[in-house]
Amino acid sequence: MSNNEKVDISFYGTVYNSAKYIKRTLTRLAEIALKLKKYGITSEIVIVDNYSTDGTWELMNEIKKLYVKKGIDIKLLRYKCSRGLGRNIALRFAQGKILFYIDLDTEYDIYNTTKLIVNYIKNLGIKKCLYIFLVPRSVVIRAGGICDLNRAEDIELCARLTKHCIVLPVIDESLTPISFGTFMKQLYTEIMIPLFLTTYFSEIRYAKNLLEYIKREFRNKVDMISGMGYTWRKIIYEASRLHKLISLKVLIWTIYHLVFYILTILFQKRINDHSKMINNGSLCDVAMFLNYIAFVVNLIKDNKINDVQKFIKGIKDFLHNEHKSRAIQYYLTLNPEALRKALKGYYFMEE
Repeated sequence: MSNNEKVDISFYGTVYNSAKYIKRTLTRLAEIALKLKKYGITSEIVIVDNYSTDGTWELMNEIKKLYVKKGIDIKLLRYKCSRGLGRNIALRFAQGKILFYIDLDTEYDIYNTTKLIVNYIKNLGIKKCLYIFLVPRSVVIRAGGICDLNRAEDIELCARLTKHCIVLPVIDESLTPISFGTFMKQLYTEIMIPLFLTTYFSEIRYAKNLLEYIKREFRNKVDMISGMGYTWRKIIYEASRLHKLISLKVLIWTIYHLVFYILTILFQKRINDHSKMINNGSLCDVAMFLNYIAFVVNLIKDNKINDVQKFIKGIKDFLHNEHKSRAIQYYLTLNPEALRKALKGYYFMEE
């Protein structure tokens, strides 16, 4: 480890006005840290608080005092920041060789989260990333950290990671992919905020009045365009080909995204465009798909697997999402050499 890497893994994240959830979330993370100690894995929890006003900061300090006595290192920092900037500050203070990306309004399952981390360290080492959830700290730093965005900062980070490491989908101990939906069910005991209310309840805590809420939602939409790397060509293509929207729906979707794309340009917000052909989310899907194929090919070459059909099923399951499947198909139609390389065991690296 370098001088800045004094523990095996750092859980890092940012929080604001989450008093309703933070006690359960942080307690679960601390219990996971205790479980990891039994496997000889050292860890820390690093959280940046955006000057919460609802008691979140005080609750975190109470939990910190409790678990410090049990040998768990919890670092609490306060900075005025966006979600992306807060995460970036947290990772800069983190001292783990490996980073675990956390949300502080989520209650983590102790058993499955511990198993995921142990499997990653045991079977994958530090040369590979599991999406953005488990990534070597040195890779994130080399990639430039996390952008100052309120939305899509995770997708934008993943898109940049494709140039610096082997980005794989989240995989279980059998080394087969876990779909995002399954991953959420397995790793999270409970999503604290129902998905259909997530936007409203996650954003209203930042606003003192309606005007502030509107301003924040406006920035969120602009940040989404920036983080997803949307250009006008990608917006039109995605509306007409990937979503297969028809008539009025395609018109509304296209106009909506084009308006915010224009506003993003007018407000001189950088478009974080990491692929000429597809948006950043689709780029992450392409990288994970091709890298997993190469991963399986190399396992076969090294005689490390017997049940090839199980891994083929894992590849098919990864394509279960129709939108994801269309994006990957589109990319490979324009760049068939990428698939040929993966089938030879070469990992994907976006130029």
